[in-house]
Amino acid sequence: MQMVKTKEIETVGTAAHELGHALGFFHTHSRHDRDQFITVDTENVKPDWLTQFTMQTVKTNYNYNLTYDYGSIMHYGATSASSNGKLTMVPKDVMYTETLGSHFIAFYDLLMLNKYYNCDACKAKNTLCRNRGFAHPRDCTRCICPSGYGGQFCGERPAGCGAELEATSDWKLLEDEVGDRKAGGWPREDFMKCHYWIKVRDFWKEPQ
Repeated sequence: MQMVKTKEIETVGTAAHELGHALGFFHTHSRHDRDQFITVDTENVKPDWLTQFTMQTVKTNYNYNLTYDYGSIMHYGATSASSNGKLTMVPKDVMYTETLGSHFIAFYDLLMLNKYYNCDACKAKNTLCRNRGFAHPRDCTRCICPSGYGGQFCGERPAGCGAELEATSDWKLLEDEVGDRKAGGWPREDFMKCHYWIKVRDFWKEPQ
């Protein structure tokens, strides 16, 4: 059991993170297998924050055989708790550096939570979810989908902004608008996701 104390919660992401603790989650960067995915530089961590980076053991941390998720709501950012502005965590694949510290609840957060609380009401329904989605425990006729997929069975582009595009052998320019479209580009008060599906024809050939 973890004790959760909060002084100020300024964002939805922070609230979701703390709720995750209340529901039983440890930090993702404290997983027992974290050293396979990130390097924690404790020399850059504020001394009074070091316990937030304590790695769990196999006995204290079971992850239901789910992969490490850099984009988990329970993962600190790459410079979180830094004493000097330098990175406190570096992904083994540095391309994921900006993914750390997401303010969105990730698909694997939801999947692990459902497994932990045995939300398997749809187990016998054989709901045909695609792209690794899983049946919604409150409505077995539809699926909870990984980011980038939507529709009843996770086989469609999510509703909302974005588009389905087709790649060609020549470069194309994709332009989009940042901010609140309804308010003339003013900053939004919350997050919005736009999903673009880029289809590739068979013009691509492997280099000889």
